[in-house]
Amino acid sequence: MLDLFSGAAGGWSLGLHRAGFITIAACEIVEWRRILYSENFPHVRLYADVRTLTAARLVSDLGCLPEIIVGSPPCQDISSANTKGKGIEGERSGLYLEAVRLVGDCRPRWFAFENRMVPSSRALARRMRDPGAAALSGDRM
Repeated sequence: MLDLFSGAAGGWSLGLHRAGFITIAACEIVEWRRILYSENFPHVRLYADVRTLTAARLVSDLGCLPEIIVGSPPCQDISSANTKGKGIEGERSGLYLEAVRLVGDCRPRWFAFENRMVPSSRALARRMRDPGAAALSGDRM
């Protein structure tokens, strides 16, 4: 599993470890969060910037691609509490598109992103270049 925007505690990693999954890599840009994540998950390869992470780099470093990609992209620019937010084009919330890029490049068997509403399922499928790809939104479940 690849845990994007892993945060300090590694909530996705922890929950999925308890369910029997193994995290092979994580990505978190904030240094103090990476340090704490490494203390919690010392065996996991940790990357700093999702914008520079590629499928080729994962294969080079790990010898494989993740079968599962999870993440909780930043939401500050799409939050209803931020009336001046730039939406998905914002500097932080736009990182969601980097996560979608990695899903498209890595082609995992499963992926899950947790956040407030993002572009429609069709827009997500187009971004991943696969007409068979689908996404569920919490309000449609």
